[in-house]
Amino acid sequence: AGPGIARGYDPAVADVSGTLAGTHTDLPRLRAGGVGAQFWSVYVPAQWAGERAVVATLEQIDIVRRMVATHPDAFALCDTADEVEAAFGAGRIASLIGMEGGHSIDSSLGALRMFRELGARYMTLTHNDNVPWADSATDDPAVGGLNDFGREVVREMNRIGMLVDCSHVAPTTMHAALDATAAPIIFSHSSCRAVADHPRNVPDDVLERLPDNGGVAMITLVPMFLSMEASRWVREGQAEMKTAGLDPDDWAVMTRFMEERETTVPFPNVDVATVADHVEHARRVAGAAPDPPSAEHIARAPPTPSAILRRVNHDIIGALFAKGGFGETNFGDLFYPLTFLTLALFIGSIVLYNVPGRTVADMSNETVLRLAAVDNIVGIKDATGNLARGIELLRDLDHSFAGKGKSFGVYSGDDASALALMLCGG
Repeated sequence: AGPGIARGYDPAVADVSGTLAGTHTDLPRLRAGGVGAQFWSVYVPAQWAGERAVVATLEQIDIVRRMVATHPDAFALCDTADEVEAAFGAGRIASLIGMEGGHSIDSSLGALRMFRELGARYMTLTHNDNVPWADSATDDPAVGGLNDFGREVVREMNRIGMLVDCSHVAPTTMHAALDATAAPIIFSHSSCRAVADHPRNVPDDVLERLPDNGGVAMITLVPMFLSMEASRWVREGQAEMKTAGLDPDDWAVMTRFMEERETTVPFPNVDVATVADHVEHARRVAGAAPDPPSAEHIARAPPTPSAILRRVNHDIIGALFAKGGFGETNFGDLFYPLTFLTLALFIGSIVLYNVPGRTVADMSNETVLRLAAVDNIVGIKDATGNLARGIELLRDLDHSFAGKGKSFGVYSGDDASALALMLCGG
């Protein structure tokens, strides 16, 4: 998220410690959302090419640095993972800088290096328009992905320690970046094209390459990227703007037009279940992160919508059962599949829910032993909600496998605090 504050922002006047109207965020919203680290996007419009884009990006970095300096108790400017952890431990919001669009360097490796010196830790290769060396997902192809200079940009970003961000770029550019990079890439805000066929989303053949690259795809919550109905609504509105002689690329004009249009043409409902569709798909195709977050991180997280936690994925649970040495065929009638969110957080772990007509007490010793073969955490609740029995069983498991790197706990609700309880073996 960018600061969402107009050019010329003065931290002494527009105080982010209070609620700010017309911005994407402020300190109260960051705190309410449980944000521990924030990449501030020093975005400038793609139409601002050349020196104008470079100067405007410098001014955006100045805004971030002055905002952090004005509120040292709330923010900490960070450049490394260790600094992020230290800021989090001190209760401050780790603030990092990301550049959204290669137009900000004006085709200059020297400018790229100097932006890195000022704290930029990632750069999106393009925004909505092509740059001379890379194709955007929302522009006409020009160089076939990356040209020679574009590949040089990727290699230089690797060398100086900047993440290569492939959101916004064309699929050919995604593949070219994966071919050129020696370090993991990221998708800072993209969803899955197989779920919603929008050009801003990531195709499966790219997601499939992420495990070998070690990269990360972060699902965005932009409705028009999540839902084809929402995307169609926006496209229809943009067509109406052109008919009326208005420029859809003028963000302020488009925002006003769309707000007015929504009063007569309701915007399609895009709910958390739609987000779950994309997360589940990405997890199925690309896999989940190998390192789960710590109990402290989960404990400090805001409540997770129960609609997310109730989502299941039979393919994933089957794969995990196979990892533990038994198949879904034998145990599918006993266990309700785990939620995708828990799986996304704890790869290789299993959460067992209550199933009508069966109880924890029905589990045989053989079943318990096979469950214990699965890495990480097992949370159990019986069909009658008898958590006491689940706790008793887990204590037996914990005793039996003490010192073997296994952790057991009880999942007893649908929010992040319950996950934290599970993590802590509560």
